[in-house]
Amino acid sequence: MTADHPLPPPSEAEAEDMTLEAETVPLLPSWWVFIEERVILNFATLLMCSAMGVMFYEAMSRSVLSKSHWWAEEPVRFLVVWSVMFGLGVATRHHHFIRMDLLLDMSPAWVRTALP
Repeated sequence: MTADHPLPPPSEAEAEDMTLEAETVPLLPSWWVFIEERVILNFATLLMCSAMGVMFYEAMSRSVLSKSHWWAEEPVRFLVVWSVMFGLGVATRHHHFIRMDLLLDMSPAWVRTALP
């Protein structure tokens, strides 16, 4: 373990399991891969950029013009939620999961052995 890479490399058994898992995943048709990686991800990016644009407009309007718009909060919420939902579907397909054991992995060895 180094400062750059706090996690130890996988053991040979874990590496073999990951290889077998990757081999058993059925291949998707090329048209679906195109839709996921080009259309859905670009649409999610467009939604997030739109949310940032509306937030920026509202912040500038409040600070520069001293005027708040009643409609700005709800579109931002919906744009961010839908952007995350579209991106989460593609991320799950690529096995990019949110790690819940990050603190446990970064803790000292004696803490990891003390906790189940």
